Amino acid sequence: MLKQLNGKPPKITARVNRIIIGCLLGVVTMLSSGTLRAAEKPNVIFIAVDDLNNWTGFAGNQDAITPNMNTLASEGVHFSRAYCAYPLCGPSRASLMAGVYFAELNASKTQPEDEEVEEKIEALGSSLLHTYMGDRGYKTMAVGKILHKHVPDNSVDLSGGRDSWDFNEDASGERIRSNWPPDLNPDTAETLTDWGLYVGDNGTGTEADMSDSKSAAWAVARLQESHTEPFMLMVGMLHPHVPWYVPQKYYDLYDPATLTLPPYDPDDFDDIPDAGADNINDGYPRTEWANANNGANGISQWRNIAHSYLANISYADAKIGLVLDALKNSPYAANTIVVLWSDHGYHMGEKNTFQKHTLWDRSGVAPLVIKAPGMATGETCDEVVSLLDIYPTLLDLCDLPPNEKNRGRSLKPLLENPETPWDYPAFTYKHGIKAVQDGDLRYIEYEDGSQELYDHSVDPNEWANLVTNPNYADELEELQAMSPFPEEPGTGVVFEFTNGSALDNGANPDNAGIGGEMTVEDITITIHDIIGQNGTRNSGGTEHRTNIGNQNGLGINSADPDKANNFDSGEGWEFKFDTDVYLQSIDLQAMLVGGTLTITSAAFPDIVLSGEMNDVNELGSVQVPEGTMIRIAFTHVDGQGTDGPKIMSLTVARDLSAFNDWISTNHPLLAGDDALPGEDPDKDGVSNLREFALNGDPTNGSNSGAVHSTTTDADGDTQKELVLTIAVRNGSGSPNFNSGASGEQTATVDGVVYSVEGSLDLVSFTSAVSEATPPVLGPLSPLPTGWEYRTFRLDASQGLPAGSLGFMWVGVEEEAP
Repeated sequence: MLKQLNGKPPKITARVNRIIIGCLLGVVTMLSSGTLRAAEKPNVIFIAVDDLNNWTGFAGNQDAITPNMNTLASEGVHFSRAYCAYPLCGPSRASLMAGVYFAELNASKTQPEDEEVEEKIEALGSSLLHTYMGDRGYKTMAVGKILHKHVPDNSVDLSGGRDSWDFNEDASGERIRSNWPPDLNPDTAETLTDWGLYVGDNGTGTEADMSDSKSAAWAVARLQESHTEPFMLMVGMLHPHVPWYVPQKYYDLYDPATLTLPPYDPDDFDDIPDAGADNINDGYPRTEWANANNGANGISQWRNIAHSYLANISYADAKIGLVLDALKNSPYAANTIVVLWSDHGYHMGEKNTFQKHTLWDRSGVAPLVIKAPGMATGETCDEVVSLLDIYPTLLDLCDLPPNEKNRGRSLKPLLENPETPWDYPAFTYKHGIKAVQDGDLRYIEYEDGSQELYDHSVDPNEWANLVTNPNYADELEELQAMSPFPEEPGTGVVFEFTNGSALDNGANPDNAGIGGEMTVEDITITIHDIIGQNGTRNSGGTEHRTNIGNQNGLGINSADPDKANNFDSGEGWEFKFDTDVYLQSIDLQAMLVGGTLTITSAAFPDIVLSGEMNDVNELGSVQVPEGTMIRIAFTHVDGQGTDGPKIMSLTVARDLSAFNDWISTNHPLLAGDDALPGEDPDKDGVSNLREFALNGDPTNGSNSGAVHSTTTDADGDTQKELVLTIAVRNGSGSPNFNSGASGEQTATVDGVVYSVEGSLDLVSFTSAVSEATPPVLGPLSPLPTGWEYRTFRLDASQGLPAGSLGFMWVGVEEEAP
């Protein structure tokens, strides 16, 4: 199986790094960092607050009464622009706890069961955050809502479970809706939305009966116990998730008449595409309704909603305060990390709605506070970060090995100094919609290709869509190309199935296209077999063969170029690649409701794509070894013969597994673009790939690999030769250097091509002779396992031309597949 780099395949580049040798560079010594003893490892309190936006005192809201969260923020770092990976509870929490984007989990539904999330991330060779920590010495405890329900069964050492929503019910057990009953909106039943006083079961409910009260009490009890091993205590608060019901005393904290309501523009949607407006959920109140209608108290429902939301936040804050006070009064206070986060933001009237779900900033940005021993206190960090960063941050703070599958990056540098330069975008996805936050710019791309672009530096309310503004054309192009997956189109190898391309009826039109091949950039895909509607191989004859035709897109049908070239229900296609690749994305057209496209192989868990789609679908960087059989088959609930989709393109990336292993083992803190072969994170002019090839250190700008140069002087007055000694990789066998057509010495090992060449006159190049024995250059540092020294000599017995400077260089590039 191929290995991925931080959960990602490498970005493929053609960059060659050539350095003229003119100085002696020392050999890097690999130092392994020490690990903390178990007793010294910090504990973790992990507090999830459901549906909390930035209406808190520590985030600057002047109305919010949140003294306990404010105190926590004063003792740690508040990240003011932390973005969720998905603007809905279940998938956001699944992404955060799994450390990957929700689409990569390939879940069966948008709100998957906790056990399914666990199963899916383990199928990717990883584990949930608390499982990862538990497997490395932490005692894990959980109460309340952590994933969509709680945590998977038997995944923690101690569980306090989770109670249900705090409904108001009549004597028959039916829900009582105070302000948002179904007769106001037939779609109301799709949500839990309502607001008012908490009265519980037939008016007998007390604050102690409420779910978050019970969760807080359970967590407090755990902190009053003795723990002999480091612990992770997860506490999930349900409030301020709807329904917004709390006791009267929390309403009494506020005067609804004086609350500051958020900005709202009735004409806001004038420049928003229809796909953007479609993100508004019909089950939630509209701002125009809430502003025009009063509640039973004679106050506008907008103010009543804001009042209820704030009262629910204050209730959650009170319960969080109980947990934080218990920590303060415990023996664990000085050595405990506290992380407080919400799963996404929430509209409170902005964009004419009261909901989550959208890709606008109000729904995407979520509160995040981290307090950790030895880190900054009382600081606000305004850099763009992601909730996916929480997983690797905790591993870093707890001195645990990094999880190479994590998509996020450690925030420890920002916790040490919130002013640290941080130039990373954050990505939020929902089905086929992508949002990118890069600095002050927010870009949204919908499934139909329509777009929105906002500049928060001048338009924090996102009222002016700049997508057609020529002044932002360059920025728009950059944002369109951004992705957390280097494997998206433009960085991978794309097999585009167009009219006349190689798979059109295959190499043998009389045999259903079996054996047909298509080669793109030296990667070949070969058809192994065709699946007919009855599900058997090669059963369709000439009526069931690969077909592209003049409509473009790969399907299975007759040779008629005018006939629809889609898959029918029951049909499939088996294929393989001639080299190790990452299967990255598939572009489908005309996928119907009720249809399912399934990608299966012995090399990876089934990938299931269901429902209506007409776009590129990310496949989560699936690892595919050379020659592995893959099947793509379509089924429909209406049975055989039902028209299905066609495949417009398939995108893969090459493997550079040895490089990935080196990064993840020796430089695990490098993540994102900084960990790619062609990048230069330490800004020393030497790429990661060259550092990898020459035993360098990509995090140390003063070291660029073991390279030694010298000249010899045999008789004291005439220069005889130039000599170059370098460290080369030998992980898969000692490299065999051979003379190339241009006079260079070349060898390939571990996915790297070395090229060594020299010149005596700066015009012509001369082949240098390679040998395994280094010359006497003084003491050479021992090399770690995986490298050896190799020496190259360039004959200068005739002397250098007058005024000339002889030199030798070594080039490094990726091996073509």
